[in-house]
Amino acid sequence: MHRFWTTILAFVFLLTLCQHQASASKEYTIGFSQCTTSDYWRQTMQRLMEIELSFYPDMNLIIKDAQDDSDLQITQIEALLESGIDLLIISPNQSEPITPIVEKVYQMGIPVIVIDRKVNTDQYSAYIGGNNYKIGLEAGRYAAKLLNGSGKIIEIRGLDGSSPAIERRKGFTEILAGYPNMEIVYSESGQWNWDGARRVMEQVIQEGIDFDLVFGYNDVMAKEAYEVKETYQPGKPAYFLGIDGLPGDQGGLQAVIDGKLDATFYYPTGGEKAIQIAHKILNDLPYERENILETIVIDSTNAEVLKLQTDQVELLQQKIEAQRSVLDIQISKYQTQRLILIFTIVLLALIVILVFLIFNAFRNKKLANLKLEAKNAKIEKQNVAIKEQRDKLVEVTQQLEEATQTKLRFFTNISHEFRTPLTLITGPLENLMHSENFSAEQQRQFKLMHRSSLRLLRLVNQLMDFRKLENKQMKLIASELDLIDFLKEKEESFAYLAEKKNIDFQFRTEIERQAIWIDRDKLDKVFFNLLSNAFKFTPNNGKISLLVKKPKAALNKLFEKEIEIEIRDFGEGIDEKYVGRIFDRFFQAEKSHHFKGTGLGLSLSKEFVEMHQGQIRLESQVGQGTTFTIILPLGKEHLKQEQVADTDTAYEPNIDAEEPLSRGKNSQRQTDIQPASGQNKPLILVVEDVADVREYVRTCLGDQHKILEAEDGES
Repeated sequence: MHRFWTTILAFVFLLTLCQHQASASKEYTIGFSQCTTSDYWRQTMQRLMEIELSFYPDMNLIIKDAQDDSDLQITQIEALLESGIDLLIISPNQSEPITPIVEKVYQMGIPVIVIDRKVNTDQYSAYIGGNNYKIGLEAGRYAAKLLNGSGKIIEIRGLDGSSPAIERRKGFTEILAGYPNMEIVYSESGQWNWDGARRVMEQVIQEGIDFDLVFGYNDVMAKEAYEVKETYQPGKPAYFLGIDGLPGDQGGLQAVIDGKLDATFYYPTGGEKAIQIAHKILNDLPYERENILETIVIDSTNAEVLKLQTDQVELLQQKIEAQRSVLDIQISKYQTQRLILIFTIVLLALIVILVFLIFNAFRNKKLANLKLEAKNAKIEKQNVAIKEQRDKLVEVTQQLEEATQTKLRFFTNISHEFRTPLTLITGPLENLMHSENFSAEQQRQFKLMHRSSLRLLRLVNQLMDFRKLENKQMKLIASELDLIDFLKEKEESFAYLAEKKNIDFQFRTEIERQAIWIDRDKLDKVFFNLLSNAFKFTPNNGKISLLVKKPKAALNKLFEKEIEIEIRDFGEGIDEKYVGRIFDRFFQAEKSHHFKGTGLGLSLSKEFVEMHQGQIRLESQVGQGTTFTIILPLGKEHLKQEQVADTDTAYEPNIDAEEPLSRGKNSQRQTDIQPASGQNKPLILVVEDVADVREYVRTCLGDQHKILEAEDGES
């Protein structure tokens, strides 16, 4: 059923796609970099381009206005390239600066059409523009005709460096060279705009320069010069010539009719020609590379006729655009109706197929119901059996849980009973250790027994703490003490072990004193456990640091400040896969001596720190060492009233990290061969990872053997 509907939907999609492809063709994007759009001539160029584009629906035009700035024009062309244009039309602001970017675009394989102004290269696809040199010649001849070969001329040029300005001046001055009584008395650039022309003409009048004719390189500048003359010297006889001859209210054609210009020289924009050539280039059709547009003189003899013609053309164009708009609407309606028809046909086909499928499904449903009833009966029997098995499993689980709790209670009670005999053992042993009636060797054995008893007592205490935590009977009794003094006690406890293993054990603090509310007994167990692990996994000649950092603002709003204590060793480190489970109860990694023991120490440490509303963090890397960071809140606002004690509570200190077995002159433990008199004594290798057991075996062997010790097989 699912496959059927997928096929139908794919069929509808293919019909729609074919419909779309039948009415669509490849579209091209044309970038047009216009040097400026501020003057009427440039606006007319763009208008003619847009009119011509209406005949080519496969082409889109993007126009960029350089605002008479060559650097901006280069930047805009780069942006057009990044947007992925298919062809570039450019009207350069100045020839020299724009030439390199034109060459770059052409060398990238993108066609380039240069319009109006030339560039100093032949690397372009086509050029469209009027014959500016010829226009200059025609303007010179017409000026000579108006002045009868004698008179003073004001010349308002275009932008210096632009090819039209250069070529028009060349043609104009070439004609004037043949009339010695005609001279240019003042020549200045009007920047192609009315503002520049006004400044030039005002300067002429202010300097009192006499003139008979003003020649502006476009109609805009020529008309503005006429307006300035009428403002400051109304009635002064003078001729005004311009170039462009555009239609419209702002064009030179209307200015001739109004009597503001005596003549203008038609300079076609070439906008429609540019679109026609672009279409030919993009569709691999033949085209002319050099397209020179012709010019004519427009004066009072033909201005009215030309205006009538252009008005008729504009009216016709408006009608064409209106008809095209109507045609586009009709085409859109046709495509919509055609699509609706296709969907209607497909829908009818689907309805027929759906009726057949419903009938077929109804028949299959009957058969399926019969099979389902038989299957449900079978499943019901299985469910009854599964329920019975589940009930038995629940009952067995409850029995196992009860048995486990009973075993734990029994083991805890037994462990609790161990404390009394262990206390009775350690007490007399301490008396024997301080007695002077025993030899040094006997004292060493007493201390070995004492330390082993204390270690067993600590394991029992850990188990008792674990049971209290599980039963939620563990209470926090905090009192105020100095953290620095508290940690110095820990440093002193491990001083001998550091000396014995030649470990650089450093206690550093950023503060001298720091009052803190803690349960001394619980945090003593935390630091003892962490430091014991650090010394256990740091090799001889290694390094361990205990660092207290300055208090800082707490992240938890319940606390004012927090303080950090960092314990760092440079030992073996912990494998990354075990880091996340290191604080789990009873966790021991396989094939690793990092976690030898009960697996309770770090778990209890974490519980004790969190009872203080603190945090404990672990960072470790194999071969680089391990860092434990304990973060504790300052103050006592986080503590409940029943958790605060007025004075420091009594507590049972943990055993020292490792007490010396002898304080005598010859108390150093041997790690190599035991010196003894005689060279023929047998050599015995003692391999044992527990140092106390290894020491006891060595003591039992006495001085009758040479002794070599190792803590594991690899050593």
